[in-house]
Amino acid sequence: MQAFFGIGNLTRDPELRYLQSGHAVCKFGLAIGERIKRGGEWKDEPTFLNVTCWGKRGETVAQYLRKGSQCAVRGRIRVSKYESKRDGTMKTSWEINADEVLFLARARGGERREAPGTEADPPYADDVGERDVRTEGPQEEAQKVEEPLPDFDEGQE
Repeated sequence: MQAFFGIGNLTRDPELRYLQSGHAVCKFGLAIGERIKRGGEWKDEPTFLNVTCWGKRGETVAQYLRKGSQCAVRGRIRVSKYESKRDGTMKTSWEINADEVLFLARARGGERREAPGTEADPPYADDVGERDVRTEGPQEEAQKVEEPLPDFDEGQE
């Protein structure tokens, strides 16, 4: 199985379309940056990927993300090889079929796009602050146990 997990920024606004069957499909570009030291200098080396989301996930991505938004994507990799029409060389394309998209940060200086009649915000990580959403809810405090530790030397001569 080919698995993918990456964090990056959208390179273009998501494109939402509907198939004849009525299923939503959303496509967007994702740039994942890596800093590499070459010849004593640090350089940014981005990797560009195409991401596809289906159904409600795709509709939600198209509604809240836009070019520049940061997100984490988990999914499956599909690699395609094709011949360039421009110069006839072989090219490689990576596409991610997203199983999960986590919204991390909104694009700078922009407002989110909302579909008519929607009020709720998505769970952006920058809106959560110090709260850990995985453990939200009633928290029980650990009880201090004051029992003596067993004496392992007892009975040994």
